[in-house]
Amino acid sequence: MIGIIEKIDALKVAKVAFNIGVGRITKESEIDYFSGIKFLKKEKDIIKKDDIIAKIYLGQYIRKNKTNKEIKDIIKNAMNELVKCYKISKNI
Repeated sequence: MIGIIEKIDALKVAKVAFNIGVGRITKESEIDYFSGIKFLKKEKDIIKKDDIIAKIYLGQYIRKNKTNKEIKDIIKNAMNELVKCYKISKNI
């Protein structure tokens, strides 16, 4: 299947990013420079089935004191929420 990325909702992306440790709660909070989202496709890009459109990176602070299962759950939830940030047209 082929489609076009029509829109990426920046506010929703910001919420996903915050949940994986991007940003800080207070100005005294430490910044985790290794957490983030790398976008591999942008608005108006044509995508195919199984294309990777973004990658999620978890830094050391979000992983601290977490089990492997908890880390996997954080990644899975972030991936599910990130998909909802994209509006993809099925017609090109």
